[in-house]
Amino acid sequence: MSKALHLLRSLVLVTCLFEGKASAQTFSLNPDPVGLPDLENSVSPYSHIQGMQELLRQPARSAYSLKLGPEDIRLKTSYLEKQEEDRMLTNGSSASQKRYFDALATYSLWNGSLFGEGEFAYSGLGLTPAAEELPKLMRLGLKGKWAGMSYGADYRSADHDFLFLTGARIDHARDESQLWGEYNLGFGRIRGSLGELREQMTDTNQLNLTRTAASSFHFNQSGWSGMLYSNYSIIAQGTDDSQRTLALTNGLSALYRPVTLLTLEPNLSLKEEWNSQTGMRTETPSAGLQLSSAPFKGMQLTGRTSYARGRSEDGLRDFATVSTAAGFNLQLEKSSVSESLLSFQIEYNNQLDFKYRRLSQEALMGKLQWKIIGF
Repeated sequence: MSKALHLLRSLVLVTCLFEGKASAQTFSLNPDPVGLPDLENSVSPYSHIQGMQELLRQPARSAYSLKLGPEDIRLKTSYLEKQEEDRMLTNGSSASQKRYFDALATYSLWNGSLFGEGEFAYSGLGLTPAAEELPKLMRLGLKGKWAGMSYGADYRSADHDFLFLTGARIDHARDESQLWGEYNLGFGRIRGSLGELREQMTDTNQLNLTRTAASSFHFNQSGWSGMLYSNYSIIAQGTDDSQRTLALTNGLSALYRPVTLLTLEPNLSLKEEWNSQTGMRTETPSAGLQLSSAPFKGMQLTGRTSYARGRSEDGLRDFATVSTAAGFNLQLEKSSVSESLLSFQIEYNNQLDFKYRRLSQEALMGKLQWKIIGF
């Protein structure tokens, strides 16, 4: 009986993976906001593993569920394929085929008290037509509830240049793992986690290892939310133990929506770093503000600014970073077979080195794009 049950589960999985429907869709320029976003995703380098599926605004999807006694198995597949023509004013035009596939399997026991999931995806959304291998992503997760407490473990592996449907990109190949626990107090929730990040730097081919212990307190009210957090990290570059850096970051993030069309996201933080070889400490306070607005349908305005100042005890590091960016997206035309977009972005970055002036860098970048998305 046990062998037959395992065989049945395998057949269900194979059947579902081949039930994905081929479809063509366009990206949403201005998705309708649904509640307030979770601030946790903007702070901890491991927090976005939890709820990764929320980042995938799924295209055409096929789903299948099977209930075997107390066990509940759900399988979902999605597939996106389309032709995109990108016309830039300086580089002419080019056309490429964009593909995205995602398969998610979930498994629950004891009426949802224990929940597991696995996910596999590949993305050719951000690649050039000459790209041979599509970047892949794999994720495994397990979480449960007991006596008012939530707990879980997550693992995610992603290739360099993997692009989500939301536009978020994986800049470096990485492996992430996390153990976490959370307790709901009613008016807020307390969360603690232990995580490890292995990142293969694309430009130097160097492996960076970061181990982090994090704690946070989240609170939500009507129209606004906030988070107090503290992260302690050990950062190792390459295989040389003498290159380790210890870092402690404390901060406050908030999100406020005074009206439906406007969202404000201020943040404050203080980061302290200790070089394990010299013992010298560097303090870096920073502040930032991000805002977004959708005054009309098909129009989106975004802006952000931040400032950070760092100084070391020995005076060898004395720097400041100023960053400002603004964006404008306008939907010119949309039909059942194509969509025309006009996008303008401008960004200013100024890295000031007060100790070694020649190392200071200043850059102003602007980009105007006219995109025709269709099939």
